[in-house]
Amino acid sequence: MYTALFFRSNVTSHIYRFTVSFLMKSHIIIVSLLLFPSFTVAQTNIWEKNMGNDASGSISIQTLPENNSFVINSGSSSSGNLVLTNYDSQGNQIWQTEKVLTESMANYKNKIMVTDSGQTITLLDYSGNIVETKQMPEVVASGLYIYYICPDEINGEYYMIGLSLSGTSEKIFVYDQDLNFLRSFTIMDSQYGWVTSCFAKNGFIYLARWRYGTGNYTNIISDVYKYDPLGTMLWTTKLLDNDFPYLNLSIDDGIYCGTTNFWHDSTNSLESWKLTKLDPNNGNTIWTRHWSGSLENNQDALWINGVLALPGGGCLVFGQTNKTGQHDVYNPLVIGYSAQGDSLFAIEPTESSSAGEFDLGTWDNNHALILSGSIDGVSKIWKYSIPGITAIQHESSEIPSSYSLSQNYPNPFNPSSTISYSIAKAGNVLLTVYNAIGSKVATILNEYKTAGSYT
Repeated sequence: MYTALFFRSNVTSHIYRFTVSFLMKSHIIIVSLLLFPSFTVAQTNIWEKNMGNDASGSISIQTLPENNSFVINSGSSSSGNLVLTNYDSQGNQIWQTEKVLTESMANYKNKIMVTDSGQTITLLDYSGNIVETKQMPEVVASGLYIYYICPDEINGEYYMIGLSLSGTSEKIFVYDQDLNFLRSFTIMDSQYGWVTSCFAKNGFIYLARWRYGTGNYTNIISDVYKYDPLGTMLWTTKLLDNDFPYLNLSIDDGIYCGTTNFWHDSTNSLESWKLTKLDPNNGNTIWTRHWSGSLENNQDALWINGVLALPGGGCLVFGQTNKTGQHDVYNPLVIGYSAQGDSLFAIEPTESSSAGEFDLGTWDNNHALILSGSIDGVSKIWKYSIPGITAIQHESSEIPSSYSLSQNYPNPFNPSSTISYSIAKAGNVLLTVYNAIGSKVATILNEYKTAGSYT
């Protein structure tokens, strides 16, 4: 069933229809209004902070939904342990704990879920205190160790990726929203390698993984896989062959895969930075983009540390590029790409003697970009606003009696406008912009939201 509400304002030369779809189990409700935009502004560096003298590298990052703070898992240069550090929205440290050893984490019922010793899950509250340590007997019995947590926000399941110490056996263990074990299935057997990135949506699981081929480390392969909810492989696509990959994956309007060749390909050409967009239905390549940066005698490999979906479609690729004319001196770099593969913008810190990289990236609850990495051996965090990204703020958790979409204000607007909507039940919210002749311009939001009012 479709229900539609339409709002109109004074007509100007730029007219777009803003549509919000609320996806429920039994029907979809669609509401829309007309917007009159003009232009977007360039990205802005909101702040840049040092992570502290003891911080050494970054492994994972997680935004906390309730207070818009974020947690970074990093190394400690003094103790050698892994530590969790919580920062507020201004980059100030709130708390730090070395109690939990972890490589991966996720949000879980207003708690932080982390892997601990590889065969248990530890839950911390938002103050960094351990609430519960949950044993995983199914993982223990398998002889594997969990190193990656992949939540599915649509169906509420959690996918735990386990790897044997030999690196030749890998499984996914599936748990429900109360962390009860549901099922498991094998994704690799008898081939050395491991998953580098995972994404789950509506029960479908997308994996990026590297593995050895038939020989040794000189024959290394990058693959992307799609599995159905029961573990049946639906398709696989090979991205790299005979080169060591650094593979990362993100999915929104398509699957974006970033790969890095550390050696020359068959034509003796160094394609260091490669971004491939795949069709999630069949794994076919939609387009490929390369970034060679500034190389010195083809000796300096550039690489991708992560790929992050843009909320409106497209993606961010972050990592490092060679500093022009300086061998083995690297700059942190982010490049934004549209869904069509057009480069939208670049972010590169401007320190004159900078050498470093962006390691991790995430969005805060207002869709500002949080990055962690290093400059000249100092671990840092950055916060940027990005052009064309809409901030979504949860105004109230009081459950509305009906679905509503308020007229945006101001309208016409330049360069931004505010829109409020309410949803009576939790569900997936899709915010789409169409132009005056009905062509889709952008997807602003495609996320699961709880019942409440949003701006």
